[in-house]
Amino acid sequence: MARAKPQLAYTTARDQPMTAKDAAWFPIYGSFMLFSLYIAFKYFDKDAVNLLLAVYFSLIGVFTLAGLLDKGLMASLMGTDAKSPRYGFELKLPYLGDLGGKFTVSEYVSALPALALAATYFKTKHWLLNNLLGIAFSVNGIEAISIGGYKVGLER
Repeated sequence: MARAKPQLAYTTARDQPMTAKDAAWFPIYGSFMLFSLYIAFKYFDKDAVNLLLAVYFSLIGVFTLAGLLDKGLMASLMGTDAKSPRYGFELKLPYLGDLGGKFTVSEYVSALPALALAATYFKTKHWLLNNLLGIAFSVNGIEAISIGGYKVGLER
């Protein structure tokens, strides 16, 4: 009997494939981000910008590593599937709207080593942990992007 693929608690825009117009905007977004980093390093304290980037990289790294560990290892070891019970919280904040998340037990378990690895990276900035976080970002990014067709990737 085949088991169902585990579903993550968050939703993505995988239902809408990327169009040629979306792909054409990638260099614009990239240029804007690089220019923003240039402005940040030029006008703000270098250590403060590096701290902000390290905090961001570490926090997002926890979620990407946890998702990678859960899909690759924990869900199969713990026998979690799409029908597994989810535990979590939901808050309604006045100006922010709904906040919360519900996760399976395997997602919580996979968050523990991910948190330890991201905290170690934040403290040491070791190159191996940096590469591990980069791989997790790349895998999650490739999973999240769905191009509409072969021509979307080739149009100039």
